[in-house]
Amino acid sequence: MFPDAKFIHIVRDGRDVFDSWRKMNSFNDNVAAAALDWRYKLFRIEKSFKKIPEENKITIRYEDLLENPENTIKSICSVIGIGRL
Repeated sequence: MFPDAKFIHIVRDGRDVFDSWRKMNSFNDNVAAAALDWRYKLFRIEKSFKKIPEENKITIRYEDLLENPENTIKSICSVIGIGRL
C-alpha cells in the first residue's frame, strides 16, 4: 500500500515488558506466558520486516534510546531521510 513507508521497530527488554504487563494487571504474574507472548509478537514483526527493503526500516532497542539518545535518534533520522541535527 505504501511502498516508500519507513518503519521504526522499538524492541524493549523482555524483563521490562513483563514488569509493565504485571503492573497493568496484578493477575498477570505468569512469567512463562508473558515470555511466550513477547517472543511471539517479536517473531511476527521480524517476519513482516523481511518483506520491507533494508533502507526503509530500522530496529532499535528501547534501552539504547534511553542510554544513548543522540546516536539512536541519528540512526533513525538517517533511515527516515531527515538531515543532520
